[in-house]
Amino acid sequence: MLGQVKEYHRLKEEAGKRAAAKLQELDTVSREQKMDQDRLDNEQRQKSDYDAHIKQKENELEESVQRLDKLNEYIKYGSVFKFAV
Repeated sequence: MLGQVKEYHRLKEEAGKRAAAKLQELDTVSREQKMDQDRLDNEQRQKSDYDAHIKQKENELEESVQRLDKLNEYIKYGSVFKFAV
């Protein structure tokens, strides 16, 4: 009976040590996961910012092309009307 009590306490201590090690491992993995999630969130924000910036530049380019077309049209037809009058 005394041997069984000693075995019980030994196993209980071993289980406590294993549980503590697993909790520490879980804490480490949880911190790493949180850091990874923070990095992912940051990357997604940066991508969103870049996408918005690209869209803005595309709009600016489109407006510039339209202005250029109007200027070319003015140069082409505006000059003809001046001489025709």
